[in-house]
Amino acid sequence: MRLHNYIVLGAALWMSLVSCETREAITGDDTNLAAGTGALALSVNAKDPVSTKSGVSTSDFPVIISTAEGEIVKEYDKVKNLPEAITLEVGDYVVDAHSSYVLEKEMDKAYYAGSAELEIKNQITSTAVVTCTRQNTRIRMEYTSDFLNAFKSWYITVNDGSDSVLEYTNDNKSPDDVYWYFEPNTVEKIKVEIVAVTAEGQSITDNRTFTKADAVEKYEDEDYTTDERYFAGGDALHIKLGAASLDAPTEGTVTGVDISVDIQFDGSTNPVEIPVEDVIPVEPTDPDTPNTPGEDNEENAGDPNNLITISDAAGANYLETGVTFKKGDSNPDPAVKVLMNVTKGIKEMWVYADAGNDGFKEDLKVLATAPGIDLASEDAASLAFAFNNNLPEVGSTSFEFELTGTLLNLMANFGAGKHTFNLKVIDQENNYDTAKLVVTITE
Repeated sequence: MRLHNYIVLGAALWMSLVSCETREAITGDDTNLAAGTGALALSVNAKDPVSTKSGVSTSDFPVIISTAEGEIVKEYDKVKNLPEAITLEVGDYVVDAHSSYVLEKEMDKAYYAGSAELEIKNQITSTAVVTCTRQNTRIRMEYTSDFLNAFKSWYITVNDGSDSVLEYTNDNKSPDDVYWYFEPNTVEKIKVEIVAVTAEGQSITDNRTFTKADAVEKYEDEDYTTDERYFAGGDALHIKLGAASLDAPTEGTVTGVDISVDIQFDGSTNPVEIPVEDVIPVEPTDPDTPNTPGEDNEENAGDPNNLITISDAAGANYLETGVTFKKGDSNPDPAVKVLMNVTKGIKEMWVYADAGNDGFKEDLKVLATAPGIDLASEDAASLAFAFNNNLPEVGSTSFEFELTGTLLNLMANFGAGKHTFNLKVIDQENNYDTAKLVVTITE
């Protein structure tokens, strides 16, 4: 993360503006201080690098002063409650300040934090300013008029590879900015996944990725290098979606989605475009055959050696009797779980839902379109919320597939229907086994 230091030299006073990894102090004689102590005149400021030219109010920021070893010696609930001078024993200190609320993965506002290292000298007043920087990234999603005219519904995810994904649907056609926290030095590439239905009822699926390093290269005249390849706080992303290949504004055929992305880095005044790459899709296969069959697939078909077993959890018989559920019901007891034991380790774990109503088909397209989705793949991250973030790991010898209350209630919201979940496990040697789980939603 790039953290900036600003040093201002005045005729009567030297002032150091200190951010998260710097160490400066301004000193002057103060004969009123007792021997062995000094004083700190502290203030805190913050400035959003891209959303505003004016300063950000820090009056409610809490402040903590600690020794260099981490022992807290002073705490103030708000910057506005800081005394003019804070008396401290001679020594090295760290001052931390941050927004008055908790930093979360997804927020509707910016979060600022900063720290300063400083030295307190005997009978000297040191003056320092802690500069807080924005720790999360502003993400702005925009739909063009072409997109809004072309599509009647959509489900879009922005996926950074973590356990959380950012979701957009047609329920909000003018979404507010989101402030998203990237774990430091982890995210180089972001994936945008789109499932949309045109006004004529045609389903369109599109997956794209973009990489920060591709934008960094465009800042050749500024102090940025390809080493800064990770998305980080202080940046601002703008994702713009349009309808591709409109033959005519109102009656043409929509063939896909146009995606453009630009980024404005912390410390820069100009956004630059990031090239967007297509994700090459895997050729669909019939869900009753392995997705990546080997030459000996026919020999291994059906797992003749019983290397894979699929069974109900103890006390349940759902694979035979099915599950009946309606909106407002409590979760079934026992829970709807299917146990999978895979001797040779999981290679793929496919789920395809033969949906019993149009609502399911449109809104959970990724599950309801053959061959479904491999829950052991990176593509399944956008569905993790529906399975309590419990997805199989490649190589694991067991997995517990569960229809959670979240997913059952979501299905019930679509109305009555009979849905058949086709489950298929493929092991590392292309052996596989299948099972069917029938869920009936009643009014």
